[in-house]
Amino acid sequence: MILLKINPREETYRMQAAVGVGVVKFLCEECDKQGGIITMGDILGMNVLKYGITLPKHIPTKYADGLINETVYIVMKVLVDAMAELGIERFTSSAMHMLVEKFTERRLYEIIKTGDKHDEEV
Repeated sequence: MILLKINPREETYRMQAAVGVGVVKFLCEECDKQGGIITMGDILGMNVLKYGITLPKHIPTKYADGLINETVYIVMKVLVDAMAELGIERFTSSAMHMLVEKFTERRLYEIIKTGDKHDEEV
């Protein structure tokens, strides 16, 4: 019998990528509901965001709460920081749909994994 070891970090990367995609999709849906515009204030005011995210079934419930909180904070901070850097106060519906298209689970997984490896080297 061959036993395969699961790398806990790999599983964390996968979970964070799934949550990150969920955050962007949720914000896109909210943007559409609000008439095609979502502002920085809207994003900052969504402190119950985690309850609106649909996560894939492969995310264990025991990890979900802490992981969701941490990942939601990171994704929202990145979006708000990018908006501030670009000098924009809102995203349009088309911009949000483009973000959903670009930020796939696979792409976010690679970004998270690469970022973690870089942090280990420093």
